[in-house]
Amino acid sequence: MANLLQELKRRKVFRVAAVYAVVAWLLIQVADTLFPALQLPDWTVTFVSVLLLFGFLPGVVIAWAYERTSEGVRPDRLVQASPGSVATSAQPVNYLILIVVLIVAGVQIADRFSLAGIRGGGSEGSQSHNASVLRAVLKLEQPLTAVFPDPVSFLELSSDGSTLYFTRNTPDSNQLVMKQLDTGEERAIVDAPGSLFHRISPDGSRILYAVQGGFAISTLDGRSTGQISVRRTSPFGDWLTDDEILFTSVDDTRIHSISISTNTERRLTELDDDYGSDAHPFRLPGGNAFLYVRQSFSRGDEAQVLVYDLRSGTSIPLIEGANSPRYLASGHIAFTRARSIWVVPFDAESLQLTGTAYQVIDGIDSNPVIGYAGYTVSDTGRLVYVASEMESQSRGLTLSDLAGNSQALELPEGDYQQFELSPDKKTLALVLAQADGRTDIWVYDIDRKSVGKRTFSGSARRPKWTLDGRNLVYQEEQGIWMVSADGTSQPEQIINAPLTRPESFVESDGTLLYLEGIVGGTRINQASFRDGSWSSSPLIDTPFPEWGSRVSPDGRWVAYVGNETGRQEVYVRNYPDVGNGRWQVSTSGGREPIWSDDGSRLYFIEPNRPNSPIDYGRLMVVDVKDSTEFSVTTANLLLDSLPLVGTYPPNFAVLDGTRFIHHDRGEVDLSTQQVYSELQVVENWLEEIRQFEYLNE
Repeated sequence: MANLLQELKRRKVFRVAAVYAVVAWLLIQVADTLFPALQLPDWTVTFVSVLLLFGFLPGVVIAWAYERTSEGVRPDRLVQASPGSVATSAQPVNYLILIVVLIVAGVQIADRFSLAGIRGGGSEGSQSHNASVLRAVLKLEQPLTAVFPDPVSFLELSSDGSTLYFTRNTPDSNQLVMKQLDTGEERAIVDAPGSLFHRISPDGSRILYAVQGGFAISTLDGRSTGQISVRRTSPFGDWLTDDEILFTSVDDTRIHSISISTNTERRLTELDDDYGSDAHPFRLPGGNAFLYVRQSFSRGDEAQVLVYDLRSGTSIPLIEGANSPRYLASGHIAFTRARSIWVVPFDAESLQLTGTAYQVIDGIDSNPVIGYAGYTVSDTGRLVYVASEMESQSRGLTLSDLAGNSQALELPEGDYQQFELSPDKKTLALVLAQADGRTDIWVYDIDRKSVGKRTFSGSARRPKWTLDGRNLVYQEEQGIWMVSADGTSQPEQIINAPLTRPESFVESDGTLLYLEGIVGGTRINQASFRDGSWSSSPLIDTPFPEWGSRVSPDGRWVAYVGNETGRQEVYVRNYPDVGNGRWQVSTSGGREPIWSDDGSRLYFIEPNRPNSPIDYGRLMVVDVKDSTEFSVTTANLLLDSLPLVGTYPPNFAVLDGTRFIHHDRGEVDLSTQQVYSELQVVENWLEEIRQFEYLNE
């Protein structure tokens, strides 16, 4: 044994093993710190560790079999050992290396045991190997269901990160759910119609959430403390102070504030060119400023993050092409681009950016159209987000009849969203969406099975045919435009007003009905072309959102969708004297009314979930009785399980009363609907941001 030890010393096996162990440990520590910051998969650290472990034995064997001499590295059998070749002067070095190895091993073991203890008390799921930044999966008692492009859920963490508030759609309404992250307890604290977008008050004692007709306030356990009635507001708001709420007014698309105690309202943000909509306010510490998003009306990727200084009354542009801003306790602004979270250093005192932006998280649930992404961050640095890999969908159209026969239209593969059938029933105007969010209008000849592109701006939506079928009107960035259906003319603007979308034409006089306002607060206007120009005036203007207007072929009635009861229903009024009579047609929810060619029937969609903007619905029909006062029969079911895509466009077209065009059932069911039973959690995310910042310097 003594001879073996002497031989091991002579061949420097101990020294090689010790040096290898120290270097391997250092490499593992570097990988353990650097790889998570680079967002490499967890298995890469394990792979490096295993690779170094497998390299240990070959290294020792090489040290035994070969020796470094003055003549180079030679096999040991060719090197003649001399007595006393193991110098005593090398013994202190060997002892020193042995001590270093023991210290390193002790630190490594202690580090692994302490990290194992942290993992043992966390959420169930996979976690990273970094002792300071941990990743986990948060299981939900009931899954969340999303249909592209809806957000899966609205999320909000308490300041200390111990409680998560999120929304869950149910068949009849929406729920605001509270989940205690330390115990896993989960319960609904609010069950009501509306989006239930929510924010916690600055003092952490109350929660603000959107309901029909304004906002409601409750304690954190769901006990109501009051309601704020705001006429025509978007569902996205925030606290400015414990007594003042920020929101977007539908009437001017600017951010206002309203006092809870005095009900005093004031307008804050201003625009000179009337371009875009100000939305998604986020309060900054101190209550003297807030972040917000200036949205493009039809291109979510052209949004801009600004900061509003209440002391000077001015807005300062900060970030282009950004949505969903949040201020972080680390002194950064988090925001989203497409399906990624970015951060940029920000000084909350001077309201200036202090560095460059960089991407930190990829693959989150996001809807650039409304400018919302599913993530939230606590002041303690806990990040919770909805992971999503949904890309542009493949969604076609189907022709179905009442006998149960269905046939897919022969369209090139793509994400076809809104569509409108021409007056002669031969051509479809289609909106084709790209993966980057750009949309343009195409026309499809049903008999020839040919398609042609008619707009090239990347922001055209909601096409409507003129009565003669020669032109298409559609929504663009700054109002309503017109282009020839055969593509022989250049687009021209007919209504220069933001937040306007065409709905239909009146057969009797060619009047255009169109919408004005943002989602959640639209009103119906009418425009007529006289003396070479278009003039507009309100048609139906109430405190409630209305849309989907269509005048009957005989010009006597206008059908539309109203939300005054908290649920979408189909109504009919006299036309043009809309103030003289109103009748409710649907009784279990209704949207998208379309008259038959002779006006004797009225078709509409009865949603399976009346409060969900995107789901499935049933195609219903009522017969219109021939009388001086409007009257209809009981609604009858024609087709079931029609996919509903979007809030405003019609999801069906009537060919002849027995054949209908609608979105593919199979494509929407299999491709666009996803169920989420878990959320992603990152502990000490602010530390990871600092690591990214160091790497990007």
